[in-house]
Amino acid sequence: MPTDWRKYDLKKRYGITLSDYERMLELQGGCCKICGSDSPGNKRDHFSIDHSHKTKKVRGLLCHHCNTGLGYFRDSPEALGNAIIYLEEAEAKCPASSS
Repeated sequence: MPTDWRKYDLKKRYGITLSDYERMLELQGGCCKICGSDSPGNKRDHFSIDHSHKTKKVRGLLCHHCNTGLGYFRDSPEALGNAIIYLEEAEAKCPASSS
């Protein structure tokens, strides 16, 4: 996305400037706030701006995979917690092979 359009889009959609975005990315060490990947994981060269759909407040910068995952879980801590329990129980029953 060209810089001028990106500046407009950031301000209109999220209420932040390009400088705000760059500062957030620097504070996060240039990585996704959830998984720590230094790759946005998409065709664009920037991380997704995660925000609350209820409050519209920006929460952080995420890679495409983590941002999409939160969306699929509808930002529900309960559903994400249940998914963690599910994965832990499944791993305990059938651990990955060591080959």
